[in-house]
Amino acid sequence: MKNRSVVFVLAVLLIATMACGNSTTPAPLPPQPQPTSLPAPTTAPQPTSPPPATGGDVPLTLYNNSGQDICFVYISPVTSDTWGE
Repeated sequence: MKNRSVVFVLAVLLIATMACGNSTTPAPLPPQPQPTSLPAPTTAPQPTSPPPATGGDVPLTLYNNSGQDICFVYISPVTSDTWGE
């Protein structure tokens, strides 16, 4: 009975190998599209309100769309090497 199981497993492996193919040549890649010209540059969007004065309070709205709870948010100026208080 054990020999019959071994023969069965070997037959299944042989059939699976034949079904998957044993090709050493990869399939050719589809043709690549030719690059197109770049679109015309556009101007940067203009701010809807004047930028805040330096050193003052700045409103900040943080939206969490991750589905995970946020416990802490660390904010610092870009000129700082450490997080704010």
